[in-house]
Amino acid sequence: MKIDHDAEMARGEGKRKILFIITLIISFVAIFVFNILTPQISDDFSYGMEVKNAKSLADLFAQEYHQYMTWTGRSVVHMILRIFLCQPVIVFKILNSIMFVLLTLLMYWNIRIEDDHKYNTMRLLMVTILLWLTGAAFPQTVLWEVGACNYLWGSAIILSFVTLYIYGFRRVCGGSSIGTLGSILIAIAALIGGVLAGWCNENTSGGGLLITLCFLVFWIRENKGELVRSVIHPWMVTGILGQIIGLAIMVLAPGNQGRASAIEENHDGIYGMFSRVQKITLLMRDEFFWLIAACIVCYVLCRLQGKLNSEMKNAWIFFTVSFLTSYAMAMSPDQQKRAFFGAGLFLIIALVQLIEYVQDSEILITLCKKSAVYLLLLCFFFTYIDCGAMNARIYRDCKTRTDYILEQKAAGSDDITVPLVHKAFNNRYTEVFGSELKEDPGYWINVQYEAYFGVKSIRAIDYDEWEEKYQ
Repeated sequence: MKIDHDAEMARGEGKRKILFIITLIISFVAIFVFNILTPQISDDFSYGMEVKNAKSLADLFAQEYHQYMTWTGRSVVHMILRIFLCQPVIVFKILNSIMFVLLTLLMYWNIRIEDDHKYNTMRLLMVTILLWLTGAAFPQTVLWEVGACNYLWGSAIILSFVTLYIYGFRRVCGGSSIGTLGSILIAIAALIGGVLAGWCNENTSGGGLLITLCFLVFWIRENKGELVRSVIHPWMVTGILGQIIGLAIMVLAPGNQGRASAIEENHDGIYGMFSRVQKITLLMRDEFFWLIAACIVCYVLCRLQGKLNSEMKNAWIFFTVSFLTSYAMAMSPDQQKRAFFGAGLFLIIALVQLIEYVQDSEILITLCKKSAVYLLLLCFFFTYIDCGAMNARIYRDCKTRTDYILEQKAAGSDDITVPLVHKAFNNRYTEVFGSELKEDPGYWINVQYEAYFGVKSIRAIDYDEWEEKYQ
């Protein structure tokens, strides 16, 4: 009987694995389609033009060093960007889609449930769909090449380190022994990984540091009866030290001062700080209200079921760090929606973790959980089809414009009039309209196009007017 039971369990696990893999493949295809339909815009051209002048990897590093000294300290993610811009654009589209799927997996792995099945497709679906529907400034942070390298890739690097760091605690709990040499090598790897994770994105890297610190503190508290040296392993210290070093290198970059001075604020001093806090609060309300509300509902349910706060440690850490990551931006003069991407990831992890904490003690709770996933899936399906069709039309308009510029340049024309993208195609999964050309050839985006294509001037007019005059 035991053999039959074990065989049945193995077959069940095999079916779950297949369904899990199919979900990952569908997820890849879905995001790949949107990546393909996202044209290059704005800074893609300025960075692309700069990269064209590089003749070697050393030149790329020299360019990045100059940017570190003059504009921003996010050297890790910007080096990734520069390398991609040296490749055919399809390389970025494919690898960016893979990175999106990896990010959902990293979020999934950070949701901890004891005695759980290895392949939980419903949980993966929740994470993936919530990221699609609530990811902050999704087209800027996931689809736009410059933005994706900054936020999607940066967040994946940070969460990779956090995931491995937390996994290390689980290995220690399992009694794994690696020996002296192994301990040294892992400590060095943790240091290097920590530096990379800390050197990605100011507030998200700071959030990653807070998460690892929280787990270390909880680990020490849970083992307070033990000797410190037997509780704290070298990699625990070097990992956090690496994060601090990476974060310091990024934050202390000379270029940050120049970038900050270029941003004008209506208020300064204490009034400026209050203004920033207000703006952050409103942005969080607009971007994450339903996520926060769902977290509160799930927390209340857990408490009513008798679950202690200490038993919800994982959710509490990610929920708290999400808020701290958001309000840390009060130190910056500029609070863009895309900067909340990392905070949103932490909040999604916290929510799905809380949902998993809610015990399926009643059929109504089970019904609500499964219905929520299916309703999210339905909402995503309609949104995806609608916005996908719009993005296909935007891609067509942008291709028409690019082809026309190249055609006119080849014909010897140096002053080119191009069509604007149809405004009716605007949707939540495109950033084209936030970086659109204008009729003024001196507008900064027009200037980027002019420099990239090597023409004297580019101006843009309404599509129908352009078609009537130039076609």
